[in-house]
Parts: sequence; C-alpha cells; structure tokens
Amino acid sequence: MRAPSPARAFFTAIRRGAPWDAAWFFAPMLRDRAAVWLTVPGASALLCREDTECLFSLPTAVNEAASGALVDAMLRAARDWGCERITGPVSPAAYDFCRGLRIEGFQTPFDHTRCPGLMEALGRRGFETGPVYDLFSLEWDEGVAQRQRRLADEVTRRFSLRSETFLGLGGDGAARAMAAISVHDGDMRLDARQARALFLSLGRALDRRLSQIVFRGEEPVACVLAVRKGRRLRVVTAQVVPSMRRMGVTAVLAAPFLDAMRPCGGLELGVISEDNLPSLACVRALGAVVTARYALLERSLKEFR
Repeated sequence: MRAPSPARAFFTAIRRGAPWDAAWFFAPMLRDRAAVWLTVPGASALLCREDTECLFSLPTAVNEAASGALVDAMLRAARDWGCERITGPVSPAAYDFCRGLRIEGFQTPFDHTRCPGLMEALGRRGFETGPVYDLFSLEWDEGVAQRQRRLADEVTRRFSLRSETFLGLGGDGAARAMAAISVHDGDMRLDARQARALFLSLGRALDRRLSQIVFRGEEPVACVLAVRKGRRLRVVTAQVVPSMRRMGVTAVLAAPFLDAMRPCGGLELGVISEDNLPSLACVRALGAVVTARYALLERSLKEFR
C-alpha cells in the first residue's frame, strides 16, 4: 500500500468529501507518519500508521452494508501494514471533534462521524470499547454568570492580567502565544506553525472574538479556543500554564462566554477523558453536565488473517 505525502493525503481527503476542517489540519500533522485515504463503494476513512498501531479517522458510509465493508477493508489494510492493533475513530487533528464514536447522548453540530451501523459492524468484527470521553455542556444560569464575573474581576486585579482576543492579536501573534502556553500541555502540545495550521483549519468556525490569550505582563499564561457552528458554541481547548493553575484564571477565560452563550442557550465545554481529573473538576465546578459520551474502539490484529 502506498503511503501518500501529507499534501496528497489532504487533497485526496478533500476530493473524497472529508469534513474540510479536519482534513485540512490532518495533512501538516502527518509529516512523520504513513497515511492513506481508504475507500470502498459507499464508504471511506482516513488511516494512519503510528509504530505498530493503525489509527482510523473520519469514517463515512451511506448505509450499514457500506459500514461493514469499510471495517473489513480497514482490517485488511492494517494487517498489510504489519500493525498489531487498530484503534478509532480518533481525531485527526489537535481538536476533539472526532474523538471516539458517540455511544450515548445527543448528536451535536460538531460530530463528524456519519456512518450508520458502524458500532455494530465494529462489534461483530471483534472490536472492544477502549477509553471513554464525556462531552460536558453548560446551560445559561444567571447566578453562575454573576459569580464567575466577580471571580474574574478579582483574579484580574490580583495578578494584573489582561486579555487579548485572537482578532486583536492576529493569527501569527495568537499562534506564538498559544505555542508558549501549550508547551506545558501533555495532550495538545503545538508549536507556532501547528497552532497557525489549526486556526486555518477551523476557518470560519473559529470565533476570533471569543478565542483569547490571557497575559500577565508580557507573558502569555492562559488561552481558550472557541468555535461556533450555527447557534452552537464549543470550547476546543482551554490551557493554563502550571504556575497559574488553581488561581482562578479559568474564570477570566470564561468571562467573555457568559453573555455570548445566553442566545445560544448553552456552551459545549469539549470532550474530556474520564481520567483527566483537573479538567473534570473545572467543568463540574461551573455546573456543567454530561450530554454525550464517546468511546474509542480497539482490536488486536495478532490473530487476524
């Protein structure tokens, strides 16, 4: 199987109808990986090899039969690559739109997986449920909003913080600041080039007025990245440097959303793994509740022939 260059992977994905924002960012992240856009009649998926594991992403199918054929093709491709394990659907990008398959709850505008019967097809072929992620959502509450505003004002004064929107900083300035912050993040560590690619990949979905960087003096100490689809808002990522954690800085990040979320009825706070205790504590403190659950599906290939 030929592994295309990142550029070819991107343009092939676009021609095959992959969600454009996910496909756009997939390409620059594939520099050191083998990847192929796999197609069968009525279905397609993006495959990536990382060491001895095959990762699949963005599965799309027109019906249940096509989903089954797609899973069979993915298993054969992973075997031909010499992989020992196959896992998915993973996110092809740094953001969490495509992390796992929805197993409970409501569909959101940010779900990209359109594959009828995929869960059943994976189960019949020996896939088992792996890591589970929860989507938290926050509904508008005037009392919570007032408390968060007071806390944000207090923290801003205490630490002499200032907030700059992506719109004010510009793409390059926001990318450099986000890179300086994300170097401390284990799950989403980006350099300035990758951060800039992420912004471009989100296109019009990126809300440049709500996405912001918090500075202490000239040092960037926190950031939040927000996207909008229709009337729905989602926080893609919120990061705080270690020296400012547990200081209430998340209230400063949340402040711009308090008025913006009112006409939307609520705010999605992202997909969070069950073992990410700090993030879970933050969203629960805001009163957020689980509105959907996603899971990665895994299968060993050692006995697959």
